[in-house]
Amino acid sequence: MFAGTLQRRASLVAAVLLVAVGPWVPAPLPSAQAAGSPICANVPPQFATATGARIQHLIIDGTPVAVLLPPDYATSSRRYRVLYLLHGGTAGIDSFLANSDLVARTGAIPNSKQFIVVTPYGGLTGFYVDWADGSHDYETQDIGHVIPAIDHLYRTIPTRAGRAIAGVSMGGYGAMHYATSHPDLFGAVGSLSGGLDNQVPDAMAVFLLATQTERQCEDGVPASKVAPFGMFGNPLTDAPRWRAANPVANAGKLIGMDVYLTAGTGLPCDAGDLSSIASDPTASAVETIVGQTTLEMDLALNIARVAHTYLPRPCGIHSERYFTPELDKYIVHLVAVWSG
Repeated sequence: MFAGTLQRRASLVAAVLLVAVGPWVPAPLPSAQAAGSPICANVPPQFATATGARIQHLIIDGTPVAVLLPPDYATSSRRYRVLYLLHGGTAGIDSFLANSDLVARTGAIPNSKQFIVVTPYGGLTGFYVDWADGSHDYETQDIGHVIPAIDHLYRTIPTRAGRAIAGVSMGGYGAMHYATSHPDLFGAVGSLSGGLDNQVPDAMAVFLLATQTERQCEDGVPASKVAPFGMFGNPLTDAPRWRAANPVANAGKLIGMDVYLTAGTGLPCDAGDLSSIASDPTASAVETIVGQTTLEMDLALNIARVAHTYLPRPCGIHSERYFTPELDKYIVHLVAVWSG
């Protein structure tokens, strides 16, 4: 839908883009959290920030973006592929840079195989979609503004073969949603513990809670004023909108793309997981949901005869303890794909 706008927008992006001199520092969460909202009480009070010679921060048409450049970017004249890496819920654009080994891992890649990593902000729990109530337009911003701006500002390979999109948790859903909605833009997609079917009851409950969290805890809207179906609309009367944003229902659109799936089951792997579940039972419940919907995606891709990689884990909960190894494996996979 937005593919035809990329070149037309490229000449305009400089006027709407601010390059920050330091890390993106998120604004404090609105007063809903301070007022003791039950939902917002468990939302982290601030996001991680990161600095470094390879890290740049941009604001593109109001969207904060982190960019991780190859180690040799400043001294080379090459063009680079781009991995758009989408963060999870209640995280931020620097979460991968600060909380995983992404900087070191990509730094160890041979120069000839290097690529740029771009992380746009997807909201507290915005799920990378244009909201039915008009309150957020993450998809329009990323597809129509962020991608053309990155291609304008950096020495990218501005083609489908030069772009991959992947994400963790909420970002895994976002990556698959963008890939199925805009298959002409991406040559590879990866979902790492992403919930990929928004229409099954358990996942639908997660999306409805995410709607409340985003509106109350990021937008500062009182609970009594939040439209419960603000993200996708009413699941009955707006069922086509829900289905259009359902990666499982649109799996056939990924044909010809490198597709990578991984998730756990929600079962504890060891005593450390048991301790985590005791303090936060949702860590098990959420991974159970994403594991089931990732299996659904595998089945849907098989039915659609879309070649893909599916790496289920027999155990593991929804936590950064597993996200970093998942990301490490995907980076290795992507380097191999782009080297082929």
